[in-house]
Amino acid sequence: MTTPPGSVGSCRYCLAWGVIAFSGMCHECVGWRVWDCQKCGGCHRAVPLKHGHCRLCHRQALRQLGRMVIRETMPNVDLAAWQLFLVFPLGPRGRHTHPKASPETPAEPAPSTGIDYLKILDKTHTANSAKGINYSSLLDDSRGQG
Repeated sequence: MTTPPGSVGSCRYCLAWGVIAFSGMCHECVGWRVWDCQKCGGCHRAVPLKHGHCRLCHRQALRQLGRMVIRETMPNVDLAAWQLFLVFPLGPRGRHTHPKASPETPAEPAPSTGIDYLKILDKTHTANSAKGINYSSLLDDSRGQG
């Protein structure tokens, strides 16, 4: 069973995790379909090959060599273990919504209670500030006495 186009899954050829483009393949492997399916020289899977190796092994070689592309024959690299990778389609990405989705409308503000809480706080603060600070009550004469 292949993953339907546009969904997220693992590519059946390169095992990359990302958006599936066509018949269980990522966007990059769609371009690799033109190559013959044979046994890969690295992972020994029957998949499309370029220079005798599949896309998964090419990606592993690029990662090990620190390069962006391999244009010549496949260099000698350790293909005993593979680092899986993510793949995403290139191009503009817009907001994806369901066709029947309606735009979000902000909730209406809560009805007023008629109480001016800021005015109450201001009156309380003004009344407490008018008294002043009784510094002598802050000192505790029993400090230091055991």
